Amino acid sequence: MECSKCKKVGFSKPSSRTLFECDQCNAAFCADCTDSSASEVEVLQLQRRKLIFYCPNCVHLVNDVGVLMSQVRELTGINDLLRKEIEDLTNANLDTEKILKRK
Repeated sequence: MECSKCKKVGFSKPSSRTLFECDQCNAAFCADCTDSSASEVEVLQLQRRKLIFYCPNCVHLVNDVGVLMSQVRELTGINDLLRKEIEDLTNANLDTEKILKRK
């Protein structure tokens, strides 16, 4: 297996593993090509680790999802306001039509 970034070759034996697979896309990266601290590297080398590893590409995607979710919430709020305005205008138009029919 080789690092997806620098193309260094790692070992397949878990005890000497120098490459880490991204938990999202399964691409392999060596410790030198990640922003992982020495203690994070030690945890990533454990057979039963609880630390999730995202490669640099997936980290950007995860961050983008947060931004996109925020934008969706904002647009949903705007959509709700516009629906209310349309409803109010429709009701006002119906009231105007009723008044005009009486005359």
